[in-house]
Amino acid sequence: MASRIDGEGVLWALFFVLIILALFDILGSNSVIVDFFSGSRTPSANQIERAADRVLNRR
Repeated sequence: MASRIDGEGVLWALFFVLIILALFDILGSNSVIVDFFSGSRTPSANQIERAADRVLNRR
């Protein structure tokens, strides 16, 4: 007997995988989802310059 994979089962599986990935992201320390919904501010120009200086000075 050959098993057949139906589209609805695949969609439910993808849905649950996305839910699990979202939960792992929310429970992590640097959550993209929490930042998105909390309206975190964009980094200022000074913060970007300091970050670039740190990267360039790490030789």
